[in-house]
Amino acid sequence: MSKLPLFSRENLESASKEELITLILQMQQQTMHLEERIQNLEDRLAKNSSNSGKPPSSDGLMKKPVPKSLRESGQRKSRGQKEHKGETLEMIDEPDHLEVHSVQECTHCQTDLSIVAVREVEKRQMFNIPPVRVEVTEHQAEMKCCPGCGQQVRGQFPAAMSHAVQYGNCILAFMVYLNAYQLIPMRRMVELLGDFYGHMPSQALIQSANQRLASEITPTLAAIVEQLQTAPVVHGDETGMRIEGELHWLHNVYTQFLTAYGVHAKRGYEAMMDLGILTAFTGRLVHDGWKPYLKLKACSHALCDAYHLRELPFVFERTQQAWSQNMPQLLFYQYRVETLAFMHDFRVPFDNNYPLE
Repeated sequence: MSKLPLFSRENLESASKEELITLILQMQQQTMHLEERIQNLEDRLAKNSSNSGKPPSSDGLMKKPVPKSLRESGQRKSRGQKEHKGETLEMIDEPDHLEVHSVQECTHCQTDLSIVAVREVEKRQMFNIPPVRVEVTEHQAEMKCCPGCGQQVRGQFPAAMSHAVQYGNCILAFMVYLNAYQLIPMRRMVELLGDFYGHMPSQALIQSANQRLASEITPTLAAIVEQLQTAPVVHGDETGMRIEGELHWLHNVYTQFLTAYGVHAKRGYEAMMDLGILTAFTGRLVHDGWKPYLKLKACSHALCDAYHLRELPFVFERTQQAWSQNMPQLLFYQYRVETLAFMHDFRVPFDNNYPLE
């Protein structure tokens, strides 16, 4: 919107009635525009990780907001609930080791008790991890000279034994698990393996194990993508990540049972097309309302209630509208109904008294 020219008192006094009306209408329009812009800017400043979908890292150096729980006060106490089965350690009938602590003399009068019969035994059990070490299996292939043809014949090594000295599949899988799933950096992972097992493999070996796994699970990943593309409902999301210091985006499409990931340098529609998971999807896509998702025309759309629950506190803070404070209860009720129906269909036990956070 263009700026209005500055008028002096003389200009206004000499202006006609029509010119004044036009000026007032222009000022009124500009004022409304500025009020809307100020409101948008104030709303942006008021948003943080506690009242919107913004991540905690976006709060910056200011004081972190106190997280607002969506659970009503007084419903449940913070400690464990009576109906919830605990995970307390219980004694086992056949322990791996047994240590007997004998009584040699009376602690009261020092009488010799070494030959006195034991009346009863008090038991206590300690659960612990035994010292760990890498086991080494040597493979020996016999060499023989054939008396029939005179040729040298050697026994066959297992297919996995391709080098004179190498790591086995179990420890390689453990490396991939720590690095790719638990997200432990390679340098720290090498230190961990050295501390635990006395072996410090090279980072190149860890990378090679990751690449080998990625190659071997390719058919499985293709099957997951195919099932997601034919699912009636899927969820879509994306989050930022760093690759060699550069910002990339980890895209994911998932259901209750399946998840597919894809990494791309971009976040929006172009990345979705390149990854190809949603290009052939014709069901219902649940997301956070980000505009690039709406460019997918072959599928229908639904907004994720988790994002609604994050945004509703902000709406109430800024507008004081009662509906925004009551809406979470409606969403929780709907979630409980749908969850109970899901559990019933798949015959999964569900605690109806457990609070929905």
